[in-house]
Amino acid sequence: MEAILGAEGINDEKFTPWATRQRVLGLEFDSTAELVRVPQTKIAKARRIIVAADAVTVLSRKAYRSLLGSLRHVATCIRAARPFLQRLRIRERHLHRFQSVTVSDGVSLEYFNALPPPDIIIEVDAFRPLCSEYEVDASDFGLCALDITAEHALTYRYTPTEIDLITDFKAGAPNNFDINYRELLSCAFAVHAWGPRWVSDSHDNRRPRHVHFRVDNMSAVAWHNKLSSRNPRAQVLIRLLSWKQRIVFGFLHFMWLEWTTFALTPAPAYRLTSLMRLCFHH
Repeated sequence: MEAILGAEGINDEKFTPWATRQRVLGLEFDSTAELVRVPQTKIAKARRIIVAADAVTVLSRKAYRSLLGSLRHVATCIRAARPFLQRLRIRERHLHRFQSVTVSDGVSLEYFNALPPPDIIIEVDAFRPLCSEYEVDASDFGLCALDITAEHALTYRYTPTEIDLITDFKAGAPNNFDINYRELLSCAFAVHAWGPRWVSDSHDNRRPRHVHFRVDNMSAVAWHNKLSSRNPRAQVLIRLLSWKQRIVFGFLHFMWLEWTTFALTPAPAYRLTSLMRLCFHH
């Protein structure tokens, strides 16, 4: 810049001095500790907008986008907020000028006010190395999860009520208990069962544990990666998975779930098919 504009072309007052802690885009970054904090003022503003939005029956496009803008800061640092924000973003796509948005139960604004305390520092861990990898699968008879490294396998046989739901769905009942949902349910099954072992193996309590699930269902993968699904059951499951990853800040008896992040990729279908047959057909 100095070579092109000359020394007088640089206004030192416009440059922020170097520091390991800076406030950028409304967030407080600590490059040494690799942490990000949402300022209390931002959270207070977001809560006020949520309360105002929840008190009306319709929102204008301007008010809706103002709500989204405030909640983006929350979702940046609070992982549990992301699936709820994603649902709001999907509705934004269909907005037009002078069009209002009906505030319904699908927006779930009350969940934002139930999130953990706002002044919590959240770690920046997008490039966290992979800690462990698991394969999961589902069938019409139950769920299965396989930990090849530890040589552990989990199986769950559906209850009669759940089998009836599957049968009814195949007969045309709109109960959303389809195979895509059940594949995603197998991930939650593994998280619930193996969580205590994951936390006992963790050597750094400040950083999340990166768990990689391999799923042979593209819909389940897409639902989790997008944090959104038109299947109401799957959407609740996505929210619960994200919620439990952050619930450590509010309830200590779920601490292990803070150290778990998820990455879903498709897996060859045959790898667990034979195991599922052994578990649920015999």
